[in-house]
Amino acid sequence: MKNYGKVTEYNGKYGNIKGIDGIDYTLLDKNIIDNELKVNDNVEFESDTYKTVDVEVNMARFVKVLKK
Repeated sequence: MKNYGKVTEYNGKYGNIKGIDGIDYTLLDKNIIDNELKVNDNVEFESDTYKTVDVEVNMARFVKVLKK
C-alpha cells in the first residue's frame, strides 16, 4: 500500500518518516530508491509492519522523494 509522508530524521543510514496517517515509520538506507534524500523531503513509500513477540515496528520500504 502506498503511503506519503515527510522525513523527520535521517543520518545517512537510518531515520524516521512521519506519515500523513500520523504513524511514524522507520527508514533504513537499504530501502531508499533515490540517492538525494534529506530531512524535510516529502516522500512516497510502501509501508510494512515487522512484528515479533516483543516488538512491532512500522517500516518504510521503496522510499522515493516526491519531486517539487
